[in-house]
Amino acid sequence: ASSTLLLLLLLLLGTAAATRAPLPPLIAALTEAASRGASSFTIPRGDYHFGDTLIDIHSLVNFSVVAPGVTFWFSRGGGLRLFDCWNLRWSGSHPSAPFVIDYDPPLYAQGRVTRVGDLTSSGKVEAVFDSGFPMPSQREEVFSK
Repeated sequence: ASSTLLLLLLLLLGTAAATRAPLPPLIAALTEAASRGASSFTIPRGDYHFGDTLIDIHSLVNFSVVAPGVTFWFSRGGGLRLFDCWNLRWSGSHPSAPFVIDYDPPLYAQGRVTRVGDLTSSGKVEAVFDSGFPMPSQREEVFSK
């Protein structure tokens, strides 16, 4: 249950400016298998790049997706969302061949805190961010307080 919650949280990251496109062929094949009554679908090992496409999958019930050594790559705004799914298992075959969702570029910033003010009065933190990571948006709620 906790791994399912973690997966859902990861899947919903970065959905603000997504492209709503037809289902990619791989995902269309998966949903077609489910609609034909198959109980499982295997995704061949490899990297799958979806860019900023937001993939919505609906109504997978009593279904298993086996994805050993598979990585779904998204950019900001893209992701995988599951709706009205029950008893759905989505997994790799082994810890050495997991199913992974990742983002390029990453959806986080990495850097070094250089100064911390009195958090009770000013709430200010200064930091230097490493190159190659996106800068945090000043519009995010955490920066407006």
